[in-house]
Amino acid sequence: MNNDSISTVVASFLTEQVAPVAGSVVRGLSFEVNSWLVTVHAFQHGVLDDDTFDRLQNLVASLPVKLPPRAGEPWQVVVKVHRVDRPTHLPSVGTLAFSR
Repeated sequence: MNNDSISTVVASFLTEQVAPVAGSVVRGLSFEVNSWLVTVHAFQHGVLDDDTFDRLQNLVASLPVKLPPRAGEPWQVVVKVHRVDRPTHLPSVGTLAFSR
């Protein structure tokens, strides 16, 4: 499977499996795929919502099994949560999969 196909799988997973249950505090989700590492970026406006990281980490835990098996290092998925002001545009980090 090539990088475009992997990106399609990740984007679909985020929009179909994660975004609908991520909560309204999450304004957007983007991702980066680097070799065996998938980094999911979540953008939130809630300063007091510290549960976003744990919730998203649980939601993306099943993503590696959706990706093709790899020789060598297995797929790993990490979440990074970024706080953004409500009226501003989301930062350009990786490929945007979802925004509200």
